[in-house]
Amino acid sequence: MGVKDFFKMIEGKPCTLSNIANSKIAIDAMNEIYRHSLGIKIELTDESGRVTSHIGGIMANIRDFRKHNIDITYVFDSKEPHELKQETLNRRKEIRTMYDYRTVTGNMIDDTIQLLTLLGVKYIVAPVHIDAEHVCAWLNKTNQVDYVISSDADVFLYGGQKLLKWKDRKLSLYTRDDLINVLKIQDQDIVKIGVMMGTDFCDKTPRIGPKTIIKKFKTVELTESQNKALELFMQDISESTIHVITNDMDVDKLMEWLSSLGFNLERMKKKI
Repeated sequence: MGVKDFFKMIEGKPCTLSNIANSKIAIDAMNEIYRHSLGIKIELTDESGRVTSHIGGIMANIRDFRKHNIDITYVFDSKEPHELKQETLNRRKEIRTMYDYRTVTGNMIDDTIQLLTLLGVKYIVAPVHIDAEHVCAWLNKTNQVDYVISSDADVFLYGGQKLLKWKDRKLSLYTRDDLINVLKIQDQDIVKIGVMMGTDFCDKTPRIGPKTIIKKFKTVELTESQNKALELFMQDISESTIHVITNDMDVDKLMEWLSSLGFNLERMKKKI
């Protein structure tokens, strides 16, 4: 979910891959899996019913990034989420079960890692209790990447500087400087505003929304859960816990794997 209604406070600027050619980008992997699989109307599967929609979409994106000489690193959430997030995850699970919503599965994550491995694309699995957005933001604020791609605004709460967000297959650019200048706030205010609007780690402040929060946030006291979330967002990451996994591209194994999933190999060869 990220931060509820955060993007209603500020508009992004249109951005193309040509605008960010030759840059380095950290990508929130779960967001991309969701966007290419659960975010489309028609779900693609192999003969056994295994969802494959995300594979073709992510592969097409990687091709486009490489055309523009963009160095990409996919970042996955820790397999052990932070305890503050567990209530949110349980609630989401109940809603999905109740309404039979589609969800990202372990198979989708494994398939994405296999795809990145065979394509020779770098990836990181976040340390224990750490979200992918936290790692992406850390890479950005330490100048190891120029941008983060995610739909979650909590990248800014973690200290991220430049966020790219997909909408209808187009990118919009949001920057920390724009947040500060347009909303007329201080850098340290971003975290308080975010937790007041509601995050995966805490509930929102009642009767405050994107149109009123800038006027009221200075006078509102945070709840205990919001203060815990604020502390979590401000925690730094130890560089020794971040492990970038790299592999050489293996076209033969990639084609063999795609064939086993029922992909049209001639079409796939054109994509790579």
